[in-house]
Amino acid sequence: MPPLDELTSELEAVLTERYGLMLPSRVLWKLLGYPSTDAWRKAIQRKTIPVPIFQIPERSGYFALSRDVAVWIAKARMNVEESTEGGSPCD
Repeated sequence: MPPLDELTSELEAVLTERYGLMLPSRVLWKLLGYPSTDAWRKAIQRKTIPVPIFQIPERSGYFALSRDVAVWIAKARMNVEESTEGGSPCD
């Protein structure tokens, strides 16, 4: 597995190429692993979204930077790798 910085850079490049610098709600809820838009809305209400989100005047929904989402995904992936070192999760 590549180091955290390398994985983050790769993910950021893919997200930025596909969606641009800012990710809208319609993409965010899926990338962050929410099972539905209702779950996404509840997480916003509870302030439990794992990345910084913001609104833009005259635009609907919330946005996050591709970079912030890439960092979150990379850290989540690295944590899984660290917790399974020394054996597979199926052992």
